[in-house]
Amino acid sequence: MRLAEIAASRSNCMKAGIGAVIAQGNRVLSTGYNGTPGGLLNCNQGGCKRCNGNPAQGKDLDKCVCLHAEESALLEAGRPATLGATLYTTHFPC
Repeated sequence: MRLAEIAASRSNCMKAGIGAVIAQGNRVLSTGYNGTPGGLLNCNQGGCKRCNGNPAQGKDLDKCVCLHAEESALLEAGRPATLGATLYTTHFPC
């Protein structure tokens, strides 16, 4: 869980810093944090219109381009590598 907390500190999301770790046995397969995908401006630099527009909770979800920490960790490792693994996250996964 400490690794997930460290990953969360890398988040560039305006709303919340969330981290995730995928592990199998004693081996860490990947880490991830929430924020904009590679190639886009960071959320805290104006990369996500929804986060920077400060809408009400549950509104304008289609405007958000941020990746969830769990998505980021899965994309980093790839599906085949994560079969049978365990995902740890700093927040309850959606």
